[in-house]
Amino acid sequence: MRGKLITHCVEETDHLDELSQQVVHHSQRVQIDLPDGSGACVMISKQELDSIEAALDILSDTDGMRDVCKSIEALVEACRDRAPA
Repeated sequence: MRGKLITHCVEETDHLDELSQQVVHHSQRVQIDLPDGSGACVMISKQELDSIEAALDILSDTDGMRDVCKSIEALVEACRDRAPA
């Protein structure tokens, strides 16, 4: 699930508690930009981070990814068999 991205300038970080509440309770992402445009960071919820890390684990596991692909291929074949001619 991808949250809404809200951009804030670094001067607004005194509102960090409020921003973190938006992230956690409203499934939003908060991008914090440096005033000179030299960089940014993004706040995401712990739940979203866990989901991203789990997806990366699956994608980086060659055997696991192969199993996922085989399952998808089996579903496609099953759908083809049921599709009207």
